[in-house]
Amino acid sequence: MGGAKRPKPSSDPAKWEAFYAPLVKLLKNQQGQLETLLSERKFLEKWIKKQHESWTANQRAYETHISELKSCLEEKEMELLMVAAKSELMVGLKHRESMVRKLKLEETEDELADFRALFDLLTASPKQGTGSRRRTRSSTSKIAAPDTESKRLKLKYENLISEKNAEIAMLLKEKTFIWNQFNMLESKLTKKLKKKQAEVDQANDKFSQVHTTVEQLRSSNIEKDVTIAKLQSSNTEKDEVIEKLEARASELSQELEDLKKKSQAVVTPVLRSCKGMAVKTVKKESAAENVRPNGKVYAC
Repeated sequence: MGGAKRPKPSSDPAKWEAFYAPLVKLLKNQQGQLETLLSERKFLEKWIKKQHESWTANQRAYETHISELKSCLEEKEMELLMVAAKSELMVGLKHRESMVRKLKLEETEDELADFRALFDLLTASPKQGTGSRRRTRSSTSKIAAPDTESKRLKLKYENLISEKNAEIAMLLKEKTFIWNQFNMLESKLTKKLKKKQAEVDQANDKFSQVHTTVEQLRSSNIEKDVTIAKLQSSNTEKDEVIEKLEARASELSQELEDLKKKSQAVVTPVLRSCKGMAVKTVKKESAAENVRPNGKVYAC
């Protein structure tokens, strides 16, 4: 009994351990790779979904912006037509309208510049993840659709830019035409205004001449009135002197008549005694001698 032998331990577990260890390691590596791929897939799905939502929102925003620009351009065209139709009646408002159109054009150019910058930013952002997209063919095939959409949006954007540039050029031509019309109307009105101003100046000169003539006539009338007043006063004085002289002459005439009567009464007896022309001569001489310088006649 004591001579019974124990069985030797088998080498199979060591063999199995040596066989299973690489398999376990390989499985762990594959599991890690699968987990990495799953995480990358989830990340890519989230990123693609986010980019798709962003592109959809941007597309809607762009479409809204394009519709707003179209409506704004239609409004501008209507404004330009209205201004062209009423250019002759609204000369005073053309300068303000041109300034408003210029400001709107600058705002449109600024909006287009912002639109270009935003689109360049959005088209440049998908290129940052190209390294991760090259890892698997499935990921590149999924991202191909957004690239196509981006190219389509870029083409649409370029078409929009060309249309906007053409519309801006047309607006600038219309603005130049309207500005030329405005300058022509302004020159015509300036000529008319200068003509009217010349007529007004001539009328003012004539009025000043007439006013000067009227003032001269007034001063002459005043001088004439003063002269007439002086002449009237002088005539009044002369009339008074004439009246006094007439009164004195009438008095002298009366005294002379009285003297004649007295002299006739004294000379009558002499005439009766004298004869011929000698008596008449004596009568005249005596009458002449008896008249004194003071106007009184004294009898012999």
